[in-house]
Amino acid sequence: MQEYKRLIDDVIGQLRAGFDEVVYRQQAEAARAQKKYDQDIASLQKQYEEEIAQLKRSHKYEMSSLRYELEQKLEIEQQKCMNLQTELSAAQFAREKAEQINDYYDERYYAAERIAKLIHKLSDRTSEGVKASFGCQPDDDGLKLLFGIVQEKHLDSAWLYMSNAINEGLASAQDREIFKEVMTFAIHAVAGVDKVAAYEIIMAEPGQGFDAGCMGRAKDSSQLGKVQEMLLPGYRYVGSGKVVHPALVLLRKS
Repeated sequence: MQEYKRLIDDVIGQLRAGFDEVVYRQQAEAARAQKKYDQDIASLQKQYEEEIAQLKRSHKYEMSSLRYELEQKLEIEQQKCMNLQTELSAAQFAREKAEQINDYYDERYYAAERIAKLIHKLSDRTSEGVKASFGCQPDDDGLKLLFGIVQEKHLDSAWLYMSNAINEGLASAQDREIFKEVMTFAIHAVAGVDKVAAYEIIMAEPGQGFDAGCMGRAKDSSQLGKVQEMLLPGYRYVGSGKVVHPALVLLRKS
């Protein structure tokens, strides 16, 4: 009986040892599987995080590149806009200047026509001299004559011609009146066309005291006295006040 029991215990012990070995192997296999699973999961997570980081970097670069490109385009368009504004300002200035000149000629047309008629009333020789002093030909009339009169470069030669004719006794009383009107018109005309006048006219009224700073005596004038008549207007620079030509006057003793 005891022998039988010992035999049973041995069988049970062997079975238990075999079972324990199987369980141990299964547990070891399970542990290895779990470890591999954890490693695979960690590897996948790392790979996922790297891909996410790469996408973020790529997206950030693309956004930065796109932003830079848009800023460049905006800067180009802003420059184009500034260029257009500059061109528009220049065009507006040119238009305003043209309108000013056009307005001036519209306003002065009849006055200019009258001046041209007055010049024709001079003797042929004197008329030709006046026209030449304004850079015109003997047969120039109308607009050609007007264009000559309104040019600044002709003021000096015109004033010198007329004052010389007066002082040398080559101008009649009618000539002198015409000279006075033509020269007055010419000085005002230059200032009118330029708008920002370089010159201002110098006038003298009868009875006014003689001012050597802005008046000059005619050749046949008295040396003393007050202004009897202004024979020719003068003009001076607006900024400095420097007299280019004084008003030519006749004086009479008080």
